[in-house]
Formats: sequence, C-alpha cells, structure tokens
Amino acid sequence: MKKHSFSLILLLSCILANSSLAADDPVTSFKRGVAKIEERKADIFGTGHTDIRFDVKKTDSLVTPILGIVIVESGLNPAMVANIHEFRLSYNNGKWTLDEYLWSLSTATSGDGQQHSMPLAGVVATKVQACFNAE
Repeated sequence: MKKHSFSLILLLSCILANSSLAADDPVTSFKRGVAKIEERKADIFGTGHTDIRFDVKKTDSLVTPILGIVIVESGLNPAMVANIHEFRLSYNNGKWTLDEYLWSLSTATSGDGQQHSMPLAGVVATKVQACFNAE
C-alpha cells in the first residue's frame, strides 16, 4: 500500500508542477487575456463589428523581454469608418501590464488617421487590463 501511495503522490506532484508551468507560460497567459477581451468586447468597445488581432514578441530588452500587442478594430461598419485601438502590454513577474493605449480613426476615404495616446486610467484601458488580471 505504501508503494502505491508514494506513486500516487509522485504522480500528483508531477501533474501539479506541469500545470503551474503552463500557467506561467506568457503566450498561453496572453491568449487567455485576449479571449477575455473577446468575451467582453461589447462592454468594452460597444456594439457593432469588432475584429481582434494580437501578437506576442520576445525582445532583447532586459526590462521588458516579452511584449504583447492587441489591435481592435470596431464600429458599426468598419469598412467605412473604424475605431482602431492598439494596446501594448509587457510581461513581468508573471503578469501582463498595459503600458500604452493608442487610438485612431480609420475611414474608407482617408485611410488610417493619426494615433492618439489614451489614458491608462480611462474606462477602455481599465477594462482591457482587467481582462489580463482575470486570466
């Protein structure tokens, strides 16, 4: 019985170790945050069409070695007029932090407009950060 108990404890330890390693994976963590944005997009960006793209990049920086970018195009008819939201996040100490939020307006006639830096304490930025905190 002791031999089986030891094997069971060893097996459970390995499973827990692997699950904690998966939880610490920055790419998996980032994808979970983006999935939360997808779930909450109507609350964050309003009704209408919403297209979400994202990318995760490793850098040579010691300060921010992993960066994540989320680009959201939203609007009632984005082919004609779209709000472009760009969120830049960094991964440090096992969590994603929103570092920059840029917004621009894109129209079918004039193309992408100038990007404007938006406040990180604003409603949209706070809701996006909450998606990464909740994962």
